[in-house]
Amino acid sequence: MEQKLQGLEKHIHNIFIAGAVLGALSCFARADYNLPLYSFLYIMWDQDVDEKIKLLILLIVTWFVDFIWMIYWIPHWNSDEMKDWQKGLHNFVIFFSVINFLMKIAIIFMVGFSQKDNIRKQMQQLQNARRGSNN
Repeated sequence: MEQKLQGLEKHIHNIFIAGAVLGALSCFARADYNLPLYSFLYIMWDQDVDEKIKLLILLIVTWFVDFIWMIYWIPHWNSDEMKDWQKGLHNFVIFFSVINFLMKIAIIFMVGFSQKDNIRKQMQQLQNARRGSNN
């Protein structure tokens, strides 16, 4: 399975493009940051191997933001107060937001497994730097 995940990384740019398209579709009723996020990831992905960890952290943080958004807005848009107000548009945005949310989970795992050695190396460097500053 690990080898398949590493093989998928060669398609990562296409996945970022798909995320940008989903982000563009989600911003009809939502101030969505996923379009610029995926555009940024597309541009920065091949710049530096060490930066991939920072990009992974950025993805994880934005996943939590998406989670919080979904917890608040999906029940609100489906409430009795809002159920008849632009229901089609809200369902459209919710649908693409959920797809983007699930896709982000897949990207996080794919990047995490494919960059496992790099993550370990950087964590060790961080620990060594921390030990050096304590002495």
